[in-house]
Amino acid sequence: MLDFGSLAVLFFTLPFYTWAASLLGLGPSRKVQKEVNDMANQYRLITILSTAAGEEGIASLTDTIKAKIESGATIDTFDAIGSRELAYEIEGQKNGYYVQTVFTAESEFPKELERVLKITDGVIRYLIVRVGE
Repeated sequence: MLDFGSLAVLFFTLPFYTWAASLLGLGPSRKVQKEVNDMANQYRLITILSTAAGEEGIASLTDTIKAKIESGATIDTFDAIGSRELAYEIEGQKNGYYVQTVFTAESEFPKELERVLKITDGVIRYLIVRVGE
């Protein structure tokens, strides 16, 4: 039977053993944790495009965004929702063309895609979220 003294020894020495095991490389390594973080995830992108350029401009911009996504990811679904009235005026626009894209990519790709969307003319707003399981 365990008394208080032996329980105290177990309680205080267990953290030392886990710390020592991690130093000796017996615990989960940082390399394994990094590989888990670099796995492909599924993301959803909602983009609001300017309707000022007309249908041809929207089609061109949609193809440009689609090509950028395909360069670093695989597109699962691509849905052009269409023109909708905005809840409030953005950059002098009252209407926007909504596009929803679901894609699978590595964890670094959405940052690059955000950078490109930020500097692309004709993109009013965008939102990229990771789809949960």
